[in-house]
Parts: sequence; structure tokens; C-alpha cells
Amino acid sequence: MSTPEGGPPPPVEPGPEPAPSPDESGRVLLQPYLKILRRAVRSLRAFFAAHVIVVRTEAERELARLATAVALLVGAAMFFLASVLLLATTLVALVQRLSGLPWLESIAISLGATLLLGLVLLGLGWWRIKRPLMPESRELLRKTLDGLTRG
Repeated sequence: MSTPEGGPPPPVEPGPEPAPSPDESGRVLLQPYLKILRRAVRSLRAFFAAHVIVVRTEAERELARLATAVALLVGAAMFFLASVLLLATTLVALVQRLSGLPWLESIAISLGATLLLGLVLLGLGWWRIKRPLMPESRELLRKTLDGLTRG
């Protein structure tokens, strides 16, 4: 199609998409609705992809924290065992020779010292493990769900 002067036709500006109309069989075409649905799905996918990034980052940090806590607890357990097997005998003998106390009192003093060190390690491990897991992700998910349910 050309203009009366023989030049190219004027550019046609795209307007809003017309509302779907029934075709010859009386059915409404679904393509405009499918486009809107695809856009909505893409938007939701991008929205939750951001959540996944936050969750992954926090999960890595929490995993390192839990690994440290487990290592401290294992160290505490190993120290308790080592103290029973190795240090107890040495400390009992040392206390008994230096103080001249009877053997049972020397054993009690040595046991108290090793238990104190073991309890310190146990307390450190427990302190590292008792904090809540992934607090930032929990808060972000709570805010998102609140926004979706209220808005």
C-alpha cells in the first residue's frame, strides 16, 4: 500500500491490543490472556529467585556456624575421654605427691579440674548451636507472606 504521491505508507503506531473477540465458532482467543499469565509467572519467578539467593547465602553461613559448633562439641567429648584416660592418672599422682593428700582427695581435685575444662568447651559449643537458624531468611519470608496475604 502506498500514498498517492507514490511514497511509502506512513508508519502505523501500535495501539493497545484489542480485546479478544470471538472467532467464527464463538470461542474467545486466549493468546492475550496467556501473554499476561506468562508475564506474571516470569515476575513471580524473578521475585522468588531473589529469595533463593538470600537463602543460599544465609544457608552457607549457617552451615559454617553449625560445623564449628559440632566441632567444638566433638572436641569437648574427646577432651572428656582424654582426661579420663590420660590426664586423670597424671594429675592424681602429681597432686598426691605435691600435697601429700590421700589418693581419694587427689583424685577429686584432678577430676574437678578436668571437668571444669570440659564444661567450658561444652558451654562454648552449646552457645554456638543454640541461636536460631537462618533468621534473615525467616524474616524476609515472613514479610513477603504478610505482604501477599494483606495486599
